[in-house]
Amino acid sequence: MDSGIVGLYGFMPGQTVPAGVPPVVVQQVKEQLGRMQRGELSRFDLFAGPLSDNKGKLLLPAGQKLTQADLEGLEGCRVCMRWLVEGIVGQVAAVKH
Repeated sequence: MDSGIVGLYGFMPGQTVPAGVPPVVVQQVKEQLGRMQRGELSRFDLFAGPLSDNKGKLLLPAGQKLTQADLEGLEGCRVCMRWLVEGIVGQVAAVKH
């Protein structure tokens, strides 16, 4: 983000935040986005524990961060991204190989 090569849809200059996003969330996203753009925060900082899935299972304890392998569900991932975070209603579709 700090290089400007990627952004966050709806939150970049000239874009409109998607309808239905609560104002408090808009402010939080803009604050975090600003920190990322200034190089103060990496994508891995956003995926730091404690993280629980939407069924209440602790997936990542405090003090740990997801890895690139975790984010992509690659071989060797510890907390493979095949889950929904706490607060999200739904379920992940089964992966067909």
